[in-house]
Amino acid sequence: MSRLLTALEKLSKESRTSIGFSASSKTSKTPAMALVGLIENNHVQAATRLSRINPDGVFLGGTYTKDQLSVIAKTLNGVPFGVIFGETYPFEDKPVGKDYDFYLVRLGTMPVQSMNDDNAAYVLNIPLDTEDRVLRTIGALPVDAVFVCLEIKDAPMTLGHLSCIGSIRTMIDKYLMVRVPVTISPKEVECLRDIGVDVLVLDVGRSSIKILDDFKEMLNNIPRQRKSRKESTVGTSLRQGPHPLTTALLD
Repeated sequence: MSRLLTALEKLSKESRTSIGFSASSKTSKTPAMALVGLIENNHVQAATRLSRINPDGVFLGGTYTKDQLSVIAKTLNGVPFGVIFGETYPFEDKPVGKDYDFYLVRLGTMPVQSMNDDNAAYVLNIPLDTEDRVLRTIGALPVDAVFVCLEIKDAPMTLGHLSCIGSIRTMIDKYLMVRVPVTISPKEVECLRDIGVDVLVLDVGRSSIKILDDFKEMLNNIPRQRKSRKESTVGTSLRQGPHPLTTALLD
């Protein structure tokens, strides 16, 4: 099984325990969401910076050599990493094998016959404005998670962005990953948490060590959403169903 999926399942169990009403729940500190890094250039240097904040996984895009891949794997020290396929980096241009724990794929370019790695996870990359007719089919596809990019750069996140993410959340029952900038605010992260995002994908880019450290500290200080006793005992995955905020935004 994919080590990334194993980490997400572990986070799910820890979160349900920490949300409970025992004395230990007051001292335990489970992150509000999982954190996955994304590296598309300066791979070795970016991996070195990213290793400081102990991500749950790392997406690798762009061009890198086998030697660089070995250094990246050593630098990440056990953190599972995956490879990006898509319009810019097609499937045929990437080596597929035991080095990768998960794959980021697209609907129109990923050959189904090539999805034969039972030990890896497949993450479907879709546009934020994907139509409902497409979203309704994702549940039947052989993918484990859905990835969308919140393309806001340094601009603030709007209710419209939340509405789009909420629409996706209500249509799928798979892990939901959202790519965010390092400049995202605690309030925006809380809204993503409340609407049902499972994983934040952080574009490392040229971010400094301090910026990454500050982001991880901010994420650790975001409380997990408080749930009722009944909700805390239901479900076996990180996904617990749509949050009421999702319904309110879509009404």
